[in-house]
Amino acid sequence: MIYTEESGNILRKLNLKSFESDYKVMIIWLPEKMKTECSNKLLKILEEPYPNTLFLLVTEHAEEIITTILSRTQRIKVSPLTQENIAEQLVLQKHLVRDSADQVAHVASGSWLRALRMLNETDESVYNQEKFVQMMRLCWERKMLPVNEFVNELASLGREKQKSFLMHCIRMLRENFVRNFGIEKIVYMTEREKTFSTRFSPYVHEGNIIPLFDEFERAYSDIIRNGNGKIIFTDLCIKVMQNIRP
Repeated sequence: MIYTEESGNILRKLNLKSFESDYKVMIIWLPEKMKTECSNKLLKILEEPYPNTLFLLVTEHAEEIITTILSRTQRIKVSPLTQENIAEQLVLQKHLVRDSADQVAHVASGSWLRALRMLNETDESVYNQEKFVQMMRLCWERKMLPVNEFVNELASLGREKQKSFLMHCIRMLRENFVRNFGIEKIVYMTEREKTFSTRFSPYVHEGNIIPLFDEFERAYSDIIRNGNGKIIFTDLCIKVMQNIRP
């Protein structure tokens, strides 16, 4: 969240003299996170900014921005990069062969940053995939003792790592479900992820995809609210057991 104190900091910074340029540029990341009190303090300066002062409000969910703020802005939509553009730059800048560049560009799904991360698969992404595979196998076997050990490991992670893991799981559910339709061009998985998906994807289908999505999103929401990690992941595993195997 962006609280009232931050709006005061914004106003204070804009009162400072500019030394390197005639312009001052204030970037507000995720303006939809502004509390009402914060946005109210900024309304006046957004409507009548100081001379040579620009505000850039960057959001992925413009519909969630407070109406009074949104009405004072000019919306500029920045579309994802095309697969062709990403592939060309990977060949030019990273010296990939074209076939490899096309594969990375496809999975990147319009994100140059994601494409770069794929070139050097991070420890976190490898860990998340390993834990996703482990979770699905344990839930299929329905053995509570190893499930409890698995839950204890996840519960010991920090909140950000727990959130990262749950977001990875949600993405994997989507990709495995879509893969069942046999249209590879709309499947965005790395080779590591596809290896497990080959046998796992049939178990994510029309009958359980919505309940599974709901449970993982609920767990993510509970983690954000500082819920007890052990309780949240234990409940999640039980719900996965109920949905992944008849």
